[in-house]
Amino acid sequence: MIGILIGLYLQIGIVFLSIGLIILTCVIIKIFKLKKGISFIFTMICIIAIMHVDTLEKNYEKMISKIPKEINMQAIVISDGIDKEYKYTYVIKVIKIENNVLEKNIKINLNLKKNILKEDLPKFGDIIEITGNYEEPESARNYKSFNYKDYLKSKGNYGTIDCKSCSIISNNNIRGVNKAIHLVQSNLKNNMTRTLNEEEGALCVGILIGDREKISDTTEENFKRSNLTHLLAVSGSHITYIIVALTNTIGKTNRKFANIFTIIFLIFFMALTEFTASVMRASIMGILTLMASILNRKSDTINNLGISSLILLMYNPYFLLDAGFLLSYAGTIGIILFSDKIKNFIENVILKREKSSDNIKYLDDNKEIIGIKKHRIIFKKILNNLIDSFSITLAANLLIIPIMAYMFNTISFTFWISNILAAPIMEIVTIFGFIVYFISIIIPILAEFLGIILNFLLMLLLKIAETSSIIPGTSIYVKTPSIISCAIYYVSIFTILKIPELKQTTKINNIIVTIKRYINKYKFKVILVTILLVLLSKYIIKFVPNGLSIYFVDVGQGDCTLIKTIQNKTILIDGGGSEFGSFDVGESILLPYLLDRGITKIDYLMVSHFDSDHVGRVI
Repeated sequence: MIGILIGLYLQIGIVFLSIGLIILTCVIIKIFKLKKGISFIFTMICIIAIMHVDTLEKNYEKMISKIPKEINMQAIVISDGIDKEYKYTYVIKVIKIENNVLEKNIKINLNLKKNILKEDLPKFGDIIEITGNYEEPESARNYKSFNYKDYLKSKGNYGTIDCKSCSIISNNNIRGVNKAIHLVQSNLKNNMTRTLNEEEGALCVGILIGDREKISDTTEENFKRSNLTHLLAVSGSHITYIIVALTNTIGKTNRKFANIFTIIFLIFFMALTEFTASVMRASIMGILTLMASILNRKSDTINNLGISSLILLMYNPYFLLDAGFLLSYAGTIGIILFSDKIKNFIENVILKREKSSDNIKYLDDNKEIIGIKKHRIIFKKILNNLIDSFSITLAANLLIIPIMAYMFNTISFTFWISNILAAPIMEIVTIFGFIVYFISIIIPILAEFLGIILNFLLMLLLKIAETSSIIPGTSIYVKTPSIISCAIYYVSIFTILKIPELKQTTKINNIIVTIKRYINKYKFKVILVTILLVLLSKYIIKFVPNGLSIYFVDVGQGDCTLIKTIQNKTILIDGGGSEFGSFDVGESILLPYLLDRGITKIDYLMVSHFDSDHVGRVI
């Protein structure tokens, strides 16, 4: 992972990187007295990973350079069309291209404008002949903004074709597993949409297989603001529900067969959800756990997590640029390392209170005492469930916070409220949703009846998201933290909560134990001094005169200019906007740009003129 990280983010020659890694290895050997063989292997793996990423980068750019601007080709449609306002969008794979300049099977997006359609729409599995204009994927348009090119790299996609003409040559050309997967996807979407109300059906499809196509912008925004977006992306909790449901149902007769069947189903489910990073991470970890059970071996969660990350990055190194990958692993690591510690801390505080309450004198009536005990047992169960849910949510978010701040400029102090309310409903909806779907295939009438219950649960989930999104402190904008600030945060968290000592006595674990002992010895001094130095340096920097800086912000239509004076004053001239459509330039482009620049205050605002494309979102 270290080698891939360096290869993706540091544009340094392989020779200098190799020298740097060798020097670093020598330092590690000296400090921790490691064997040279282990250090040499580590160095070589990092160098190989860097070279692998470098090769992929060069091949991607080479392939893009080969694609002509005006293109004539045959391709096969590998996705359903998404109906947008003026066009349909597809994903296609190249079969044949003029002059054979491209390899077969590379993926490209296709935009098909509605006004040029002269025949039926292409469908999944159709071979089509198209002519159009190729557009190379854009890199980040502004400083630290969304990089569309990196996003397409993670999907193995090479850009977009704006179609001028399209004709269907033949139909139904995809067979085997790919066709089966598509049939299940289409069938699930159609059945759930037919069984449930429109909004609830779209939400259910998003929860079950991660397809958000039909979910409204309002619902997505409510889930985003209430920190429940992970419910719309199939993740570890979904996989846990699936494993528990299958192994407990089938495992009553034959445990080994149940585990094998569940492994096969998880592989199919990864394909069904289009191999997204979070699903692959959870599924691979689940498969490793089930394989350990089949082989009568003890499963190790930390090892499973490491193996799953290795498999994912070998499959696609660009996953490391994907927010879903980073959030999934950070959340999982937080839960594994810290949830039990947080839970024990909370329970110890609560148990002390309960012991003091035992001294209260109750009436001598036996029935009343029994009634009190029963109520205490019920209360205890509810309280334990709340503590479990809170501990897991807090542990995950402790490691997610810097990633959210760095990538989305938001943090939340009320995430635990929405998650505690939504978690139990989410568990029921996931299991019950699959049950209703399977019943809809066999007995549609019964599925419609059960759909009334499912519809109510989904309505409740929508209401929780809507209500939670307006709680003060739910979504707070922050300026983009530096990498150093994120590193200090993680060091502080791991120091305060302590890294657990692993049972195996390997060299790597010895390193962790050594670091832990050193940190424990000086932890409060190190944390305090580091935080003070960082805060002091940031405070001093504000008063250090800088040179004049002028930035032209790409806001699409319209203009926007940011000026930072020598005295560190900020001046914003215009702010962009749009005369058409509902796209919020201010919230989606300008605000993130300012936060990425570390600007939370505008000293002077100047407006050149009052057309909406210049001043639409700044007044």
